[in-house]
Amino acid sequence: MMKDEQHVFARVLLALVCLPGARAFDVIRPWLEFVPALAAIAGLGGGELLAMLGARLRQAAKGPVLISGLSLAVVLLAFLPVLVWSVRNHPNQIAYYNPLVGRLPGARRRGYPDATDYWGSVYRQGLEWLNDNVADEEPALVVGVAEHIVYYVHQTRLDRRITLKLVQDVKPETIRASTRPIYLMYITRQELYPDIVKFYQTRRPVHTIKVDGAAILEIKQLTPGIKQTPKNPGT
Repeated sequence: MMKDEQHVFARVLLALVCLPGARAFDVIRPWLEFVPALAAIAGLGGGELLAMLGARLRQAAKGPVLISGLSLAVVLLAFLPVLVWSVRNHPNQIAYYNPLVGRLPGARRRGYPDATDYWGSVYRQGLEWLNDNVADEEPALVVGVAEHIVYYVHQTRLDRRITLKLVQDVKPETIRASTRPIYLMYITRQELYPDIVKFYQTRRPVHTIKVDGAAILEIKQLTPGIKQTPKNPGT
């Protein structure tokens, strides 16, 4: 496909979601038809940058080094903000939002759907924290949102001293009567919050994982009468 055709292809597909009333939902799924277009645009832009940089370097070998050095610095600075953000927030890059919307907190203020770790990849970090900090208590764990993500990996990633409970089997009255610690862990996809997450929504987390100051995962102890002191308190 020629460059002009690629540009037309990309512009038409991108225009479809920019029309009044168009709604992008469920993250990447309704965007799949123009992911190739975006990749083409990125490839064309990257190719042009490399060509420009190569020309400047060749020119530097024959002429002033200062101009070539400035050009190289401009290209590198263009990538610096994303690189710094990625290093700072690794491995939670999936929760990236553009500074134009105010990053993740701004996306939530604007009411963007699914503005969090949509796929629940942060659950791995939550399981690591639980293993390191509360396994000695032999607690129960309830996963409030998308519990299947943890269910399919808990035999290999969750300490065997921690018992995984299904949301449907845990009620506030059984929690109050419990003689063992119970922890609730969930990603912050509010549209999927079950009753138990809503019931304990005002309870202070014992551990939080954030991106740009906005929580993408929270862990709460639902049995406050049972004493425990985390080795690594939540942020």
